[in-house]
Amino acid sequence: MIIHGWTGGQAVVHRPVHLDAADYAYATISLEGLAPAQQARLAWKAQEDGVTTPVTARLPWTGRGEVTIALPAAWRGSISEIGLLVAGEPGMPLRVRHLTLHETSISTWLRTRRDDWLHFSPWQLVDINFLRAHGFGTAPRLVPAVLAVCALFAVLALAAGRGPRRRRAPLALALVFAAGWLLLDAAWQRKLLLQLGVTRDTFGGVPAAERPGRDIDAHLFALAQRLAPQLPPDPSRRVFLLYAAKGHQYDRLKLQYHLLPRNVFNFGSSLPEPGTFRAGDHVLLLGSIPSVAFDATSGLLRDDDRALAASPVDVTDAAALYRLEAEAPAP
Repeated sequence: MIIHGWTGGQAVVHRPVHLDAADYAYATISLEGLAPAQQARLAWKAQEDGVTTPVTARLPWTGRGEVTIALPAAWRGSISEIGLLVAGEPGMPLRVRHLTLHETSISTWLRTRRDDWLHFSPWQLVDINFLRAHGFGTAPRLVPAVLAVCALFAVLALAAGRGPRRRRAPLALALVFAAGWLLLDAAWQRKLLLQLGVTRDTFGGVPAAERPGRDIDAHLFALAQRLAPQLPPDPSRRVFLLYAAKGHQYDRLKLQYHLLPRNVFNFGSSLPEPGTFRAGDHVLLLGSIPSVAFDATSGLLRDDDRALAASPVDVTDAAALYRLEAEAPAP
């Protein structure tokens, strides 16, 4: 079956079935053409106690056309419909070769562990020196699993190296260590090669000026592009960027970068103190900040400690930009 049609950023294929969820514990899905930026989910309708509930379970992206997953706790009752849901930007046609349900078996369990560990996550800057192999779903992480297996073989090597064979124990330990190291290095190399393909597909042939719009922070780039014309690049005019999370989170730092060369202050979630701003400066709220609110009646932007005279410039759910007019008197 080939999926061509997309509606509202989603493609769905499904069929009616009559299954007892208790008969199956795993599912294997062969789906070719899926891009890493797209997200595929196994979808089904479960009937239990006369109530029908639509449920989905995310599928790992491994760079392979076929994955096996353990069915989650929500897989229960009577299954009346099953299918696939793919979300994201439309791309190549998707080919669904098969969707197979399995009973519990050791071979199927091993396939789920393999696909859990092969699940691809986007390359981070620290990945040049680290292998952050997260388990997908309930799977243990790859690195602790490899270390545990190496430790087991090391104990066996020491136990077998007693008596006349004890001279071979250091060699056996070295081989166990080397095997574990090579296995982890192979996982790192595989992720690097997958990222190379993802980067080529994402940015290949795209002009440099358009590449930020293709990156994982494209939504922040688009926000900065919309706000930039309303913020003077004059360094004497400051923009106070407020964000609810503690510390310098990724979103606030990337938005600050995209707003350069504007003079952005990025130091917390409270309004600027008296004497630190002038009329004509701006306050930019990134996301929801419960402690900060604008009173349209009084024209005051308030937090728990102070109130500032301000006027709204650009207000959406993603961000709210206000122009400071003057410091308000203390209530």
